Amino acid sequence: MPTSEHDFLTGLFETRPRLAVEILTDVFGRRDVPTDLAATVTSNDFNDRPSRNFTPDKAIVVGSPHNPRHGIIVEIQKEKSEAKRKQLPRYQAALWLALDRSVTTLVLCTKPDVADYYARPIPTDLPTYACECVVLGPREVPAITDPEQVVRNLELAAISLVVHQDNPAVVEAFTDAELRAPDSDAPYYREYVYGFIQPRNRHLWSKIMQTRPVLANTPQAKAIAEQSLAQAVLKVIKSRGICLTEEQRQRVLTCHDTDQLDTWLDRASTATNADDIFG
Repeated sequence: MPTSEHDFLTGLFETRPRLAVEILTDVFGRRDVPTDLAATVTSNDFNDRPSRNFTPDKAIVVGSPHNPRHGIIVEIQKEKSEAKRKQLPRYQAALWLALDRSVTTLVLCTKPDVADYYARPIPTDLPTYACECVVLGPREVPAITDPEQVVRNLELAAISLVVHQDNPAVVEAFTDAELRAPDSDAPYYREYVYGFIQPRNRHLWSKIMQTRPVLANTPQAKAIAEQSLAQAVLKVIKSRGICLTEEQRQRVLTCHDTDQLDTWLDRASTATNADDIFG
C-alpha cells in the first residue's frame, strides 16, 4: 500500500503508463506525442558521469523499446526545491540521449504555488537551452464529477480526487463509480487517498459515505467514522476550555474503538478537566 501522496501518485503511472500520454494529449492538447502506440515504463536509472546516478520518479517510452517515438519523464513534486528543479533538465537530456527521440518532462504538483515554480523555464549551462516542463497543477487537473468518466479513466480521476478532495461532487462521483464498477481499483484508490487527505475534509467524506450504505462496511468507511468521532471529541473538549497534552490528544486521534470514543464524547460534554474525560 502506498504510504504517502507521492508514492500513490507515482504508482498510478507505474500501473498505467499511458496515463502520461493522455494527460499530455487530452489535458494539454499536445499533438507531438503519439496516441496510437503503447506506453511502457523504462529504466529511470540515469548517469551523467562516473559514479553519479540520478533517478526521476518515472521514465516512460511511447512506442516499442526497439523503436521508441517519444519519451516522457514524470516527476511528482509537493514542495519547491531548487536542487530538484535543476535536476529536471538532466533527466530530460539523459532520456533524450538514451532514446534519440523528443522527450517531454511532466511535473505533477498538488499545490498552486509549487506548480507555478516548476512551470518557469529552467536555465542550464548550455547557452541556448532552457528546459520547459509541462506542469499539471491544481488549475489544470479537471474536477471529474461524472461517475462514468471516473470508470473510463480511473487513474486521472484518482489524481482529481487528490487535488479536489474538498469538492463534494468529485468525492461523490468517485464513490458512485465504485457501485458501477465494483471490481475496479476504485475502492483501493479511495482508501489510499483517505490516508493522506487533509483532516478538515474527513467530515465531508464521512457524510458522503453515510449516504451510500453499500460502502458503509469498507475499512475506509469505518476509518472515516472513527476519525469524525475523534474530531468531535476534540472539538467538544476545546469548547469546554480544557487543554490536553499531546499524548492525550494522540490517544483520541489513534483510538479505533467507537464505543470508547462515544464514552469520551459524553464525558467531555460536562467535563471541567482532562481527568473527568479519561479517568
